[in-house]
Amino acid sequence: MNNTESALREKLHNEFEKCVKEALEEHKTGQSIFDDLIIKAAVGSFYQGMKEQQGFALMCDMIGINYEGMLDEECNKVLDKYLTIR
Repeated sequence: MNNTESALREKLHNEFEKCVKEALEEHKTGQSIFDDLIIKAAVGSFYQGMKEQQGFALMCDMIGINYEGMLDEECNKVLDKYLTIR
């Protein structure tokens, strides 16, 4: 993994973390099933928005970074970390 890929992965990870924290700060219910739904909705929305960044994906492809694979991995990491029911 090169420095560019590491930096991009770290940035994606931080943005996914931020997405979860903001969603829970605004909507946390204290009931795990509802909080899981809140997390899934927030992460899914962020994921979809990032997936639709065609220019970004193309740029990554041009420099040899599998953007979509990285996006999937970072999305799954945050879901594994925060969801109580998967």
